[in-house]
Amino acid sequence: MKLFFMRHAIAEAGGSKVDKDRKLTAEGREQAQKRVKKYIKVIGQTVTILSSPYPRALETAKTLATELKLNESPITDLAFAADKQAAAALTRLKELAGKAETLVLVGHEPMLTQMASLLITGNESAAIRLKKAGLIGFEIDKLAPKGGQLIFLR
Repeated sequence: MKLFFMRHAIAEAGGSKVDKDRKLTAEGREQAQKRVKKYIKVIGQTVTILSSPYPRALETAKTLATELKLNESPITDLAFAADKQAAAALTRLKELAGKAETLVLVGHEPMLTQMASLLITGNESAAIRLKKAGLIGFEIDKLAPKGGQLIFLR
C-alpha cells in the first residue's frame, strides 16, 4: 500500500480564533490548489482520502478530492485532529485503511511527522519537517511502527 501524509495549507492565525475553527486563508486555498496539482502525479488516481475534521485540513482534503475528480468525499475522523497523539492516530489509521491501495491523510503538525517517524524508525523523534501543504509518502509493508519506507518528501 502507498500512504501519504499532507499537511494543511496556510491557515488563519490563532489569535482570538479557537484552533479547531481556523480556516484556510485565500493564500492557503491558492497554495493547496497549486501543490495538489503537482502531487497528483505522485499520488495517482485511485485514492482514499482521510482528514482531520478541522476546517483548514478538511478544506485542503476537499481540494485534493476535487483535483483528483473523486466521487467520494474525504473521510473525517477526530483521531486526526491537531491535538491528538501520533500512536493513537496510527492505530485509527490502521482501522480505517481497509484494503485501500493508496491512502492520503490530510492533517496537522507535529502529529503527521511524528507518525512518519513511527513508520520509519519505530519512535516519534526523527527530525522530519513537513511544510504547510507539504507531502510525505511511504510504501507500507505493515501499517505499524517500522512498517514503512519513505518514498517521497516535499
